[in-house]
Amino acid sequence: MLSVIIVHYNSIEALNSCLDSFIKSRLSLPFELIIIDNGSLPAINQIINFYREILAINYIKNRRNLGYARAINQGIKIARGRYLLIINPDILIIPGAIEKMLSFMEGREDIGILAPQLLNLDHTIQQSCFRFPRIYTPVVRRTFLRFLPFGKKELERYLMLDFDHLKIKEVDWVLGAAMMIRKDVLKKVGMMDERFFLYFEDVDLCRRFYHYGFKVVYFPEARFLHHYARHSAQNKFFGFLFNKFFWHHSISGLKYFLKWHKGNS
Repeated sequence: MLSVIIVHYNSIEALNSCLDSFIKSRLSLPFELIIIDNGSLPAINQIINFYREILAINYIKNRRNLGYARAINQGIKIARGRYLLIINPDILIIPGAIEKMLSFMEGREDIGILAPQLLNLDHTIQQSCFRFPRIYTPVVRRTFLRFLPFGKKELERYLMLDFDHLKIKEVDWVLGAAMMIRKDVLKKVGMMDERFFLYFEDVDLCRRFYHYGFKVVYFPEARFLHHYARHSAQNKFFGFLFNKFFWHHSISGLKYFLKWHKGNS
């Protein structure tokens, strides 16, 4: 069985589209949907009740926003599947993609995490696999340093711009918006680190898989659509200082580098 885990927070329209895409994908294998709501508006209950008539949904309703990592762990604890597919509500499933991922994972016990290729809504390739960040990488991305030769070289390394994103490749880490995980490996590696409220929990998880000798693989033969909204005002220096997502990202980044300061930094 496959367990699909979705954490939702005030994104009803996106969740609607995501669940519709599951129905249209006509999965040819047994699966369960685990939806964890992090204290959204009451309207979410109507949506869940509607889709429960069509899909097998296990629903967890939190009274407040517990953070992404903690909510994902709630889903992992009750998941019955051998494989876990963690996706964001803004993901749209392309028919056949999940089956391709499962088929690739079978018999490859050294792979702990498998990630599909993510596409923008116009079907252009979205950056979703990366090399581990160095301690100065976030600063380069958000400042004028990205225009300097040093900054350009660092971003090329981090964003894997030197890599053909049409090829299957073992990578450092993949975006947590869509990742398939072998559940039995989590018993060795551990679940998501709940110290990360939002952001960097995916980098940390992939790094732990790498530390324990399991591969993280980018698998472009399976494709999902990702309606990705960039929350940070990257080109407005004073703008992002007042952006809550910027601060979540910065605080989580600090926690990550304090945790892994002896690694790739």
